[in-house]
Amino acid sequence: MLVSPKLDLLEWEAPRALTTARRDENEAEVAVAALVAAVLGIAVAVVIYICSVCQARSYNACLNAVKNYWTRGC
Repeated sequence: MLVSPKLDLLEWEAPRALTTARRDENEAEVAVAALVAAVLGIAVAVVIYICSVCQARSYNACLNAVKNYWTRGC
């Protein structure tokens, strides 16, 4: 049997305002996450481009095309 905790609104505290330093830390963390997402997005786009140019239709063909593209081309 699940027992739900009691909610006492009189003991609830409002969230504290962020200080300038903590706000800067949060913005830096978001910036790093956005940079990582952008780099991964570009990497996936390059792989998709290589597989389409080399007309690789299966996973193994695409993998081989990406490996060979930088040295011998398609």
